[in-house]
Amino acid sequence: MENSYRVYREPWSAQPIEPPAIVAEFNGGAATLYATWNGATTVYSWQLLTGSSAANATVQSNTPKTSFETAIPAPVATFYEVRALSASGRVLVTLTATRAEAG
Repeated sequence: MENSYRVYREPWSAQPIEPPAIVAEFNGGAATLYATWNGATTVYSWQLLTGSSAANATVQSNTPKTSFETAIPAPVATFYEVRALSASGRVLVTLTATRAEAG
């Protein structure tokens, strides 16, 4: 192959070695969780579960990934679980945090 100034695009995907990150911001009776997974190309949406513990957590929402950092509206809870989902709904990774850890 000869040298060329042209660039050829090929489909590719990536899943980083580093885990995703979540940060919570509390404002009165509401919270916003910010989820990010730098370099992950297969995240389609973020699923939020909340409750008083992992044993009684329930699904609250599925928020489409919007950009580098996705804001997820949430109720104030003791326990949070955020799942990165693929376009087919497969769980790519799960993160958990309590309000004390997130706040």
